[in-house]
Amino acid sequence: MPVYNGNSIEEAIGNGLNDLQLSYDNVTINILSDVLENNLGEVIRQAEVEVKKKESKRTRYAKYGVAFGSGILANRLLSNKIPRSNRWGVLGFLTLFILLLFGLVIGMDAESTPQIQVPGSSRQFESVNFSIVAQQFEDAGFSNITLTPIEDLKFGIITKDGEVEKVTVSGNEEYVIEKWYRQDVPINIYYHTFEPEK
Repeated sequence: MPVYNGNSIEEAIGNGLNDLQLSYDNVTINILSDVLENNLGEVIRQAEVEVKKKESKRTRYAKYGVAFGSGILANRLLSNKIPRSNRWGVLGFLTLFILLLFGLVIGMDAESTPQIQVPGSSRQFESVNFSIVAQQFEDAGFSNITLTPIEDLKFGIITKDGEVEKVTVSGNEEYVIEKWYRQDVPINIYYHTFEPEK
């Protein structure tokens, strides 16, 4: 199972969620260690957590169904209710049936949300108007886009109103362009705007 590190438990969990592209609701978290280390008079906190994807109910029920059905057939085979001449045929059918059901279970467990790629890196979007960047992400198919204003402009001569400062994908500014992301991955676009009047 994937193990993630950080300077706190929250940071280690955040690293795992960002890497797996999942939310808290879809994972099981196991805290492996949370220690304070003394390194040459300097206290350093290290946390280690295991983050793994939860099984869907549908997958879990399918596995229980396979186990239950297999148990019934195995019981009939062992209790002499099936004639001896038919046992190898039934055993072969049972094996094939189990393999097919496990194939279906694995197929159901595959991620069903469509995957898409980001239209560009954070650096490519610097100094572009935030509405254009947001439109590019919407056109690519992303649905969870947040616009965050940075109210730091006084005159707007060097940096224009609406210019993008950075773009983050799942809180990561150094995201990988070639990677495939879920449609609902959090996209945050930070842009410059004028300070509010006092």
